[in-house]
Parts: sequence; structure tokens; C-alpha cells
Amino acid sequence: MAVVSDASNLLACRQIISACNQAYGWQLDAFTYEYYVHALTPLITAVPPERQSMVVLHYHLDHRMVAALRDAHHPAHHETWVKWSQQVLGVLRRAGIDWSRDGSLELDDLAQIARGDLAQALPSYRYQSRFLSWAYSVVVRSAHRYVRMSHAQRRSAPSVSLDLLTTTRSGEALAVSHEETTYARLLAARVQAVLAAHTDQRLLPIFRLWALEERTSAEIGSLVNLHESRVRALLKLARTVLRNDPVIRQWYAAGDEQQAAS
Repeated sequence: MAVVSDASNLLACRQIISACNQAYGWQLDAFTYEYYVHALTPLITAVPPERQSMVVLHYHLDHRMVAALRDAHHPAHHETWVKWSQQVLGVLRRAGIDWSRDGSLELDDLAQIARGDLAQALPSYRYQSRFLSWAYSVVVRSAHRYVRMSHAQRRSAPSVSLDLLTTTRSGEALAVSHEETTYARLLAARVQAVLAAHTDQRLLPIFRLWALEERTSAEIGSLVNLHESRVRALLKLARTVLRNDPVIRQWYAAGDEQQAAS
């Protein structure tokens, strides 16, 4: 049965590659065609039939770059990683990872950690989306985790990060004192009140998805039916509104004074 199944999967893969080759005018030579069949058969059998052609298309567009990133002995490995290092910085800036007044989180540090996580995650990439979209999600999630951990380690009572207002993504409660929990709840209530009072009622739910659920702009966009560029613009507006709120500004000022006194 396994032999029949393998032969059936190979035949199905050949048919999909042939269809894509003809539809997109790739003009694959015989060697490249067989290479595609060998590489893509295990990938497309892991997805529903309606998604298989997209996996083939993503593979055709991105497999050379992915191969260079994965293989340390690839002649283009170093050059490709240099380009991607620059892209990681751009992803972090566009995502607005650290919106707060905390200057101890350097963008270069976040980028270095995100690059490391991206390298570790590379073997799990299966071409079910474009590599850029997949890598964007990995980089943003990595930076969010680092920001959250850094804030947790250095958190003082009145200066609780908005990323840490409730629970972690896994649902585990944060290990904080009763006083810290009280401050966090007060700050969370103020954040909700400020954004809920804004004329654009989309700010609060979008900010909560970003700050508390660690959703990417693309994920939020799919949830609220907005383009991710519009989601990023609304997140930027929400962060500006919060930074300009006098109560929140006093809150952080008090935290700075306490840290200076200690």
C-alpha cells in the first residue's frame, strides 16, 4: 500500500508541477523538473489539494533564497544572510516593536536575536506562504518575546509594560507581586479608557490584538478585514495617543523617578 501511495503522490506532484509550468511559463528543463518533483512531493502531500498549487508556486519563487539561507556551505549563504539582516531591521521598524519610552532596548539587539530565531526556524518553513510573509511573522514574534522578557526582568511597580498587562501568549500568569498586579490593572484600565474614547473605535481592539495577543499586522488585518498597511497606521496612531495621554505620561515619569532614586 505504501508503494502505491508513494507512486500516487509522485504522479499527483508531477501533474501539479506540469500545470504550473505551463500556466506560468517557467519552461523548466528536464533536470529542474525532476528536482522539483523530488523536493515538492513531501511538501504538497502535507497540505489540502486546494493549496498544493500555491506551495509549488511559492517553492519556485523562493527556494533558491531559502536554500542559500539554510546551507552554510552554499556559495551565496553569507551574501544572502547579509541582505536578510538588513531586511530584519526593516521588519522591526515597520512593526513598531518597542513603542514605549524605554531606551534600553536597542533595535540592533532585537534584530540580532530575531535573526538567530529566524535561522533556527528555517527548517520548519514548508512553502505554505511566501518566505517573506513567514519570516516577517517569525521576526516579529521573536522580538515581542524578547521585549516581554526584558520588561519582566527590569519592571518596577509603576512602570509595567503594556505588553504584560494580563498573561503570556501561552496563558501562563505572570509572576508579579500584588502591588505590581494592581498597577498593571490600573494601567490596563487607563489604556482601555483612552483608546475606547477615541473617535476611531478600531484602535482599542487592534491594539489589544497587537500588545496582548502578539498578533502581526497581517494577522490582525485578516481578523478585522483591513490591509496590513492600514493596521500598521492604526497601531502607530494608538501608540501616539497613549504616549500623549497625560495620565500615562505621569505614570511613566513616576517610574523613572523611582528608578533614579533606587
